[in-house]
Amino acid sequence: MVFLKATGASTLRYASLRTFSSSSPAFSVRRQRKKTKREAADTPRDHILHLEIQEALKAFNNKSGKSINIEQIENPTEVIQEYFAYDRPQTLKEVPIIYQTAEGDGLGVYEEPENNRYGMVRIPKTIPGDIVNTQMLRHHKSYAEGSVVDIKTPSTRRRDKLVVCEKFDTCSGCQFQMTSYDDQLEHKRDIISRAYKFFYPKLDQPEGFGYVNGSTMQYAYRTKLTPHYKVSKTRHVINGEPVEIGFNSAHMGKGRLVDVEHCPISSPAVNQGLRQVRTETHSKISKHIEETGKSLKDGTLILRESFRVDHATGEYDSVCLSNPSQIVTEKVGDYIFQFPATEFFQINRYILPDVLDYIKYHLSMHNPTNLVDAYCGSGFFGISLSSEIPGKVFGIEVAANSLKYATHNAKLNGLSTPEKVSFIEGNADDMFKNSEFIESKIDGKESVVIMDPSRKGSSESFMGQLLEFQPKLIVYVSCNVFTQARDLATFERLQQSGNTAKYRVKEVTGFDFFPQTKHVESVAILERI
Repeated sequence: MVFLKATGASTLRYASLRTFSSSSPAFSVRRQRKKTKREAADTPRDHILHLEIQEALKAFNNKSGKSINIEQIENPTEVIQEYFAYDRPQTLKEVPIIYQTAEGDGLGVYEEPENNRYGMVRIPKTIPGDIVNTQMLRHHKSYAEGSVVDIKTPSTRRRDKLVVCEKFDTCSGCQFQMTSYDDQLEHKRDIISRAYKFFYPKLDQPEGFGYVNGSTMQYAYRTKLTPHYKVSKTRHVINGEPVEIGFNSAHMGKGRLVDVEHCPISSPAVNQGLRQVRTETHSKISKHIEETGKSLKDGTLILRESFRVDHATGEYDSVCLSNPSQIVTEKVGDYIFQFPATEFFQINRYILPDVLDYIKYHLSMHNPTNLVDAYCGSGFFGISLSSEIPGKVFGIEVAANSLKYATHNAKLNGLSTPEKVSFIEGNADDMFKNSEFIESKIDGKESVVIMDPSRKGSSESFMGQLLEFQPKLIVYVSCNVFTQARDLATFERLQQSGNTAKYRVKEVTGFDFFPQTKHVESVAILERI
């Protein structure tokens, strides 16, 4: 086992920090953030990271023969600062990376013999097996952030020749271009397994649990991009170079944007649009400052690929929209969808047919009469699966604008409304009590419920009503497998506490909507026993 020794004076690290006040320009005291309603409902990332650090310590102990616990790696109170001293950087030599977090960062353990302690450092763009030199950045209670100075010894799984983006080392958009695609899929399968281990440990994980289906397109698949810019009166041009327009830096403590002129995981149409809006935005910034002497507010741009149809010939091509009020036209399989550029719609059209085929297979095993599309958005699942349902498709959505386009999309695809497809406005938590839904007399026992909530997941209220509705099949689509696992554990608890229908989790399967990145989509199939 290679143990890490801090270079520079580690003893100075603690002694010198005590001599600075919180008002020192080199330091900023870290303040507790207020929890938002979203965070309260979510499985907070800090909590997940805490569980992962504990797992990483177990891995370290097993390999080294040590018995370090999480209390022994906690940073002293005086070093839990917003930033480490950038004018006095500290470099740790030869940190062995032992664990990969769900956020895509490597975790390494280092030793400080002079202080008789160990520490944990979280380093982007590293994978288990790497041995790296790292610069220390912000410190937290049980870990520190670091950035790669250089890879001293690369992991046997590292494939730097696979990296295609010149900004990969600094941009936070992608985490895994330096690994093979098979390794990416295996890591994402592990994330699904980890989520259920953390939040639904009672669920058995048979062989094949969490298998992740790959995307046919591993680059050039993103149909949406939202680059940012930060402007000040003195920084719209630096040494003749315009202000950065791009994405957050991967080096967590620095708070900088990485200037991005081309994004390899985005589609050709989006990249063409990116070049154009960059030129327009730089011009707008310069003109505004010249005319007013004031800086523009920081901003976010939106770029969205859309089909442009020649209604005379039926031919179509791809264009990039950059106005938030424009309407996107998207085609998935035999269906056409339209929605405002700012509205949610999956941004990897190439894998969507695979997801639909997977759901269709499970529908064919149970032959439901009706389909209930909770969190329906602009109607993607309900409309795309309508041909598999002999009865009615019923969707509910809290966002009125999305609902309007869901109904529009049903008509666009020749579906009769409200006879075949009906979308209503409301909160999914109360959908089974909705008067229009009750009047439809849809029988839960002959229905499938598809739920596709946001990252914060569903609620106990909805899961309880789902049990009362008693659908024969439940399909839970999630972009956050940790909240999915939490919700299904809640569902199991509610089943045990009442005389309701019983369900079993038949399968949990992953789909790689975002190759080269940390994200994975998971689909859980629950069937009534």
